[in-house]
Amino acid sequence: GEATPLVGEKSSLESIDLVNLFVCLEENLKKKMNYTLTFDEILQNIEHLKTVGSLELFLTTKFENEKK
Repeated sequence: GEATPLVGEKSSLESIDLVNLFVCLEENLKKKMNYTLTFDEILQNIEHLKTVGSLELFLTTKFENEKK
């Protein structure tokens, strides 16, 4: 659900799992949607990516702003 933690003490993801998640996200966004999201950009915004819901909000906002 939206409140599922991705980063922090309550997350069930190990560091390598989190890296794999973000790398797969980056690759799939590029391949399927032709959106660009770099790993550096993820790291710069990690405070906004603590839960599934905050990740979704970050991505939605980022790509809506790019369309303008």
